[in-house]
Amino acid sequence: MQHINRKLTPAERRRHAQIREEAQRDFPPTRSAPKKGATDGLPAAIRKARIRQGLTWYALAQKAGIPNQATIRDIE
Repeated sequence: MQHINRKLTPAERRRHAQIREEAQRDFPPTRSAPKKGATDGLPAAIRKARIRQGLTWYALAQKAGIPNQATIRDIE
């Protein structure tokens, strides 16, 4: 199957612009700073202990009986 590009008509351009504007109103882009690791509290204590013992997220999840290493990552 070959993809063919064609120029949009002015009406199509207006329609697409309207769709984009409505989508941005419904789902505004986030302007927050990127997430950083926790600096204090339980998540930080878990991370410090994990690093001190030389464990990866996967290894810690295995030791804790957690089936998915992403759970550990999300907690930290």
